[in-house]
Amino acid sequence: MSLLNSSPSRSLPVKQQRIVETLRSQIVSGHFPAGGRLPTNAILSKKFNVSNVTVLRALDVLSRDGFVVARGRNGTFVTDHPPHLWRVGLVFHTDQAHDGRWRVSRFLQGLVAEAGRVEARTGRPVSIYGGVDVPPQGEGTRRLTEDLAAHRLAGLILVAPGNVLHSPVLKDVNLPIVGVGSNGGDARLGAVRMAKADAVALDYLKDAGVKRLAVLETGLRSPAENQAYQQRIANLGMQSRPEWILSVKPEEALTARYLTRLLMDLPEDRRPDGLYIADDNLAEYATGGLIDAGVSVPSQVKVVAHCNFPWPTPTVVQVCRIGYDLRSIFDKAVEIIDSWHNLTPEKREVEVPVVFEDSADAPLG
Repeated sequence: MSLLNSSPSRSLPVKQQRIVETLRSQIVSGHFPAGGRLPTNAILSKKFNVSNVTVLRALDVLSRDGFVVARGRNGTFVTDHPPHLWRVGLVFHTDQAHDGRWRVSRFLQGLVAEAGRVEARTGRPVSIYGGVDVPPQGEGTRRLTEDLAAHRLAGLILVAPGNVLHSPVLKDVNLPIVGVGSNGGDARLGAVRMAKADAVALDYLKDAGVKRLAVLETGLRSPAENQAYQQRIANLGMQSRPEWILSVKPEEALTARYLTRLLMDLPEDRRPDGLYIADDNLAEYATGGLIDAGVSVPSQVKVVAHCNFPWPTPTVVQVCRIGYDLRSIFDKAVEIIDSWHNLTPEKREVEVPVVFEDSADAPLG
């Protein structure tokens, strides 16, 4: 599945367009409910004062969009799952690097990959809209604008909603919008939040007997935050140092390999015997640094790496993987969208727990 996959926009003759818009509006409003039968072609032809061919072509457009299905002599019916009640959109902003390539995190790669499996697993189609609100207006924004105007979506799942929430295309959307990670500070949004992984990782390393802990992460802490984090580690009976809590930008993930190598070049009794890789974009490189340093895992250093399931980051040594089940994220986001359509908005915010790799292997549902 392409991050920027698209379907060509259609410019219809005026008479066809009028039929499409009228019938689609009546389906969306519930005048013709899911599974309901439409008037016969003869009645529609007379109502719109057009030929039978024009009616058939308009119905074909609605059929391609998933609103109706023809059942021979029985007539034309609204589908059991019309898109305005069924299809969801995965929307995200992607940064563009200086070389023109898109920067896509492993978390986002996993969500996009999982979107391709949702339809096979649940029967629910997911449309992908990448690069939304990246100037100049991109393909993802154009398709999202068209699909919203044509009522081809039941709701939107926004990844890092703060980056795309204020896009003009979302300004007047009367659909459930679910933020993954947060609600972007907007009351319109439901949210699928992720439980804090740090506590799970630190407890695991403490129980594994780690005494000296290093951390690789992507967020930059202030000196006060760094000190507080060291105190959390100390409260668990482990030691850390300011220079052992290291921040690496995701786009410079190779740096994690060099930093890990430097950490492990210290004498064995003075170097970390535990490593927490707090971002999946760093895991492959950081574990490569352990190989470069010639340390044995897990006998000399125990490693916890953040990953997302069922698409874990590859590593070159044995690590304990923890993270989030992307299937659960999708399922919970869809539950919020469905609750909006079913007028049960109490499910507006849910939390996805941190899981270990072994427990993430089990199929959902």
